[in-house]
Amino acid sequence: MASKGWIKLHRKIMDNEIWNAPEPFDKRSAWIHLIMMANHEARTICIGNELIELQPGQFFTSIRKLSTIFGWNFKRVMRFFDLLKGAGMIHAEGTAKGTLVTIVNYGVYQVGGNTKGNTKGNSSRDARGNASGTQTRRNKNDKEYIRTRAREPYRNSNPDYEDMTALERRLLETN
Repeated sequence: MASKGWIKLHRKIMDNEIWNAPEPFDKRSAWIHLIMMANHEARTICIGNELIELQPGQFFTSIRKLSTIFGWNFKRVMRFFDLLKGAGMIHAEGTAKGTLVTIVNYGVYQVGGNTKGNTKGNSSRDARGNASGTQTRRNKNDKEYIRTRAREPYRNSNPDYEDMTALERRLLETN
């Protein structure tokens, strides 16, 4: 089984009938669900008469709501949270209005793929694992990379390559 790298998993999966099947979640599904509930960018929410500033990797919920989603009882959700907190995977701060959950190292799980589709540029991580900028290495699926790499063998073997490239540029300019 591959244990390196990452996959892109869209939150729309939570709308799927398989994800919403009536059987209870297992721990793995519950963990993935928590990651998907986390905000991917900073935002402010209103709970009652209070504005709460959420950072990437944070969300506001209640244990009761999670017990309904997971198909678990209240105590099982609390034990699961204790497990995650003990493993250093989450921080959870209970309030009178709910629970503020922070996914520890959220950036580690979500950095590397840019949700806006941009794969060029520079990337650096801060102490929390969050990225600033974008990816430095060319993505093998990048259209420009594919277009130029596909032409390299032809460029090296065909003396008319430059003429064809100039013709292509002129055709693109006229269209």
